[in-house]
Amino acid sequence: MIEAPEVTGSQAPPDVGAAKPAGMSDDLLCGAKEIALFLWNDPGRSAQRRLYHQQDQLPVFRLDDNGRLYAFKSRLRAYLEAKSAEAEARIIAAANKTNPVLKSSDRRARAPAHPAPRKFRPRRA
Repeated sequence: MIEAPEVTGSQAPPDVGAAKPAGMSDDLLCGAKEIALFLWNDPGRSAQRRLYHQQDQLPVFRLDDNGRLYAFKSRLRAYLEAKSAEAEARIIAAANKTNPVLKSSDRRARAPAHPAPRKFRPRRA
């Protein structure tokens, strides 16, 4: 069994001040300003308010009750790619819908969608 080194006096534990793992620290965004800059390339107040309003739809989280938002870049990228693929699929589906082509004889037989406007006739006095 490995024992932790004993801290005496003003000694700091050996892991204090050590660098965070590269994958975790590079991936974590802290605060609405950083997340808004990553998502919309806009760190402004309006982008931050937009983020707080859309936080239920975005993969962001809070660690405590202080109101600060956190997000992982990797999860935001995956979310944006999924939304982009979904929108692209909707566009393709709309483009692939085919409307039946009417024959010229069918067009004449069918009534117009709206009647032709009446011609203006002045009242006789």
